[in-house]
Amino acid sequence: ETCAAVANVFFNYRMFLATGDAKYVDMAETSLYNNVLAGLSLSGDAFFYENPLEINLSNRELNEKYSLGNIWDGVKNTEIQNEFESCNVYARKECRDCWAKLYCSGGCAANAYHATGSVKGVYAEGCELFKKRMECAIAVAIVRELKEQQ
Repeated sequence: ETCAAVANVFFNYRMFLATGDAKYVDMAETSLYNNVLAGLSLSGDAFFYENPLEINLSNRELNEKYSLGNIWDGVKNTEIQNEFESCNVYARKECRDCWAKLYCSGGCAANAYHATGSVKGVYAEGCELFKKRMECAIAVAIVRELKEQQ
């Protein structure tokens, strides 16, 4: 899933900056090459949401509704393009004051769609779960640091 992979790269990059431990760069690199690049356009200047597990080959009408276009003709569905442009951490009012916003990038558009019927929605349970995961990761990092200082 592209958005989770991008968040993983951001998280591991920040962990590397905080700790200097190269394992975080290794994780970021793995996620970048194995997941993020799947969502990169051929021109290299745009991303698209790519989740192979969400493709429904038996429902052509649904696939066309959410198709942006193709590599030969470019973007054909500007309505969906505009909708996805506005579903990010900076556009969502619910994200403005969230301490974890730069780690999750505003959440997953697919989860928002399934929970609220719109990619602009907010999957509240997912947000809370993500923040708890971040809190646990920060707590583990603090405990490790304290142990190393002893």
